[in-house]
Amino acid sequence: MVAVVVCLILLAVGVQYPLLEEYKDQEAYGKFVWISDIHLDPYYNKEYGCQGLCRAVKTNWGGCLCAHPLNVTKSKQEAPVGRYGCNTPEELLKVTVDAVKNRIKAIEDQSPEFMLLTGDFIAHGIHDVDQPRYSPIDIIKIVFKHFEQFDMPIYPIIGNCDVPEKDYIWPEDDSWAKELFEVWKPFLKGANTDAFVANGGAYYYVESLPGEMKEMGLIALNTNLFSVYQPQTPIRIKMANEQLNW
Repeated sequence: MVAVVVCLILLAVGVQYPLLEEYKDQEAYGKFVWISDIHLDPYYNKEYGCQGLCRAVKTNWGGCLCAHPLNVTKSKQEAPVGRYGCNTPEELLKVTVDAVKNRIKAIEDQSPEFMLLTGDFIAHGIHDVDQPRYSPIDIIKIVFKHFEQFDMPIYPIIGNCDVPEKDYIWPEDDSWAKELFEVWKPFLKGANTDAFVANGGAYYYVESLPGEMKEMGLIALNTNLFSVYQPQTPIRIKMANEQLNW
């Protein structure tokens, strides 16, 4: 995956982009906020360039856009809210969330009914930082601290970086699902989370979405369990099959 600085923000309004001619005159029937691929980087340093992922710490990760990620060098110009080729600094997340909040206030009579947060929440290369000061769950907590101000259900969905040890690799027990659930449970209003921890896969569903979209539901899957990068051990195969059967 390519490292990006920008958070993708969409204020989606019902069926906004119909594919069939028969739907072109239909009005939107619901609204929600969609934010994707936050990739928060607590090691981001505004003084450093993308040669080292904008970090003052070394990261042995081979996906850097600019140069070798072990080449930690300062840049000629500071970039407090992000730099091309790097992950998202917390300052960018803050101004993004503030912008979303202000936009919602501006359209109070048409406020969205829920928020969809699709991963990744964790920055690229986090699992490869030398002498890390932040654990993956620490970063998840930082991200969701910014969303506590919203008075609406928030539905997060796992990304391939949102794992405890290595991208795509899901644990063979329920330990990571338990940690995620402790952070996410205040946001998952109206969601059925019975299988979230019980099956260890951190997936759930919403039978009826809030407001005008109540006739629609949401199924939040964990596709890491089906990744080609995931070691196909008997336990992981069992977890993947349990998700499909669920």
